[in-house]
Amino acid sequence: MECCLIPPANVTITVNPCDPKSGDEKVCALRSTHLQVTLTCTSSASNPLARISWKRDGRHVREHLEETLSAEFGAISTRSVLTFTVSSADDKSIFECKAKSDDLPAVTNNVTIRVRHKPEFPDPYQRVDVIEGMNATINISVNAYPSVAWFSWTKDSTLIPPVSEIDDHNHRVMSSGPVLFILNVARKDGGTYVCMAENEEGTSNATIILNVQCENSFY
Repeated sequence: MECCLIPPANVTITVNPCDPKSGDEKVCALRSTHLQVTLTCTSSASNPLARISWKRDGRHVREHLEETLSAEFGAISTRSVLTFTVSSADDKSIFECKAKSDDLPAVTNNVTIRVRHKPEFPDPYQRVDVIEGMNATINISVNAYPSVAWFSWTKDSTLIPPVSEIDDHNHRVMSSGPVLFILNVARKDGGTYVCMAENEEGTSNATIILNVQCENSFY
């Protein structure tokens, strides 16, 4: 009978283990990589039975376990469990849980996973061509959680000063976070540069091989 149709009113998601981030129940921080985490989605009572589906960053996740729980007035609650081992690649992933009972309205909820990990450079070894006599700006990408607290650049083990510490106009080579600046590039600027990034979880390096080409070689 139509009077007995009860759509699920809501779904709740719990994450174990979890450190709530800044009191935001929709953001869950995990203390390390290689940690097994369990996401549990539970629908409120419904009739008929609600089916639960998961998405991660908009893509369906099919590897989950589902069970039913008895509820009041003959209705049924559905629970789905998703278990996996986290890595740095899971940082910032958004998991969405949806419960739907036949043609009745669906309900959804989501949680964002943050995974603590040391800085990682997507491209830790790069070769960069620059033109002699021109200015060069080299900006490298780095992922980290928490955010990188400290950067340093070196060439042949010699520290390249950050812009914030330069108080004269005699420096042509300087740095600012993950960015390297070279003014009026000279042949001697070619070589191997290393960027070091550090946060609470550790330290990582990226290597830049700078190749200086004369302007005429581009014509």
